[in-house]
Amino acid sequence: CQQVKASDVLSDPPLNCIYTSRGFVSEYIMPVQYHNKTPQLHDEIKIALPPQLSESHHLVFTFYHINCQTKKKKEEVAETEIASGFVPLYPDGRIVVHNQGNHHAIALTGKLEDGYLSKPLHLIDGGKQLFQMYFSLVSTIYPEDASISKFLHVYHTSEDEVSDESLIAALNDLRGLSEVLAVQYLPVIINNLLEVMTRRSNQPSQEAFKSLIAILHKVKTNKVGLNDKLRRATLLELYSSHVFDQTFETRKPVYYPLCQNFLLYMMEKNLNGGEEDSIFVNSWFIFDLIIKSMTLELVDNGKLNASNRVDILNADNSDNFTKLLFRVLNNLTRYFQKQISLGKIDDIRILNQNLALFIKDLFTIFDRGVVIDLIKAYLKEMNKMNSDLVEVNTSFKFEFLQIIYDHEHLVALNLPLNSLESFDAEDFDYNHPLSSVLINETISTMILNSSKASKNVCPSLSLSL
Repeated sequence: CQQVKASDVLSDPPLNCIYTSRGFVSEYIMPVQYHNKTPQLHDEIKIALPPQLSESHHLVFTFYHINCQTKKKKEEVAETEIASGFVPLYPDGRIVVHNQGNHHAIALTGKLEDGYLSKPLHLIDGGKQLFQMYFSLVSTIYPEDASISKFLHVYHTSEDEVSDESLIAALNDLRGLSEVLAVQYLPVIINNLLEVMTRRSNQPSQEAFKSLIAILHKVKTNKVGLNDKLRRATLLELYSSHVFDQTFETRKPVYYPLCQNFLLYMMEKNLNGGEEDSIFVNSWFIFDLIIKSMTLELVDNGKLNASNRVDILNADNSDNFTKLLFRVLNNLTRYFQKQISLGKIDDIRILNQNLALFIKDLFTIFDRGVVIDLIKAYLKEMNKMNSDLVEVNTSFKFEFLQIIYDHEHLVALNLPLNSLESFDAEDFDYNHPLSSVLINETISTMILNSSKASKNVCPSLSLSL
């Protein structure tokens, strides 16, 4: 007889979760083996696992001896309990198939008593594992991969009980996921990684960001719904657009640790081949999450349509976040220069375009004066590039500006002059900063007297006009 129980109190009824042809039942009776000292039972039993398992959930097996030789015709068949055994379904916070594999062998004991899960038991036949069974997990709730189960269990255990070292080890194991599992559990994994970044200390937060980059690379490698033109995975676009909502409780908004960890990640400068490709191609995903997190905070605070955007974010975060944006920008442009000198132009071009799209999106939700200063800071850093790379440098700068000038509210952001009679260069720069930036960069490029570099000016200049 097999049952599924949620406690080790004998009087508590078993769960009604065993599937049969008659529907769900609370116990399953196996066939009787006649005169067989080593019975083999080939029944396949299907169990609907509860949505929330605990360490008290377990399977109970009870074995009976049935006396078929009765002395009186009216005497009922006598059933004598001869052995019992149990298998915890969620030991140590992990589904049972990850702890022992698919094959299980358990020792048997006599009749069970209350509290048998925690009591020492008198085992039959010296504790030999007399009963064997096989498990096959088919679940969309409980992951079959041990690294996912370990990470979820370690993270959702109280911080007082789990050290940073244990969490970091679980995060490192998570990077070994296969592409298929990374796609299958993508929303759950990313949500929990973002929570780690917002709730734990610096080192686990940084390791969570590295694991996020590794997971993004696996999704791209899997090529599920990959948009070849934009080089964006549709699955990641769906997550950023429809799944991510920042509803989980956090100690700080998601955009801040994302930006902070992105900065630290780029500062390390020790990316391997796979991760390097991932941070180039998937940087748009990080930027999109930052933008959406900022937008959600503004919506919650009723500031999304505020006319005054100075310190529009929470006072504790606004100044620090602005400084953080400039540090990210400076480190990215320096990274551009280093990688371009190594000949990795195509990869850096993708990152450059994603950065431009990010800054363009900031115009809609952030202090526009700060955004314009970010553009000027980018151009200043790019102008420090080696003079031998002037053609590539110009190409990057004007591709960047072309994306910025494709903003839907460009005219509103940069109204034309009412009169040219009172033209003043300083006033023009103050009142029309975007046009001033483009004009200054155009003049600087023309002064270089490089025909190849000058070709990159025309598309951006015509677009702004």
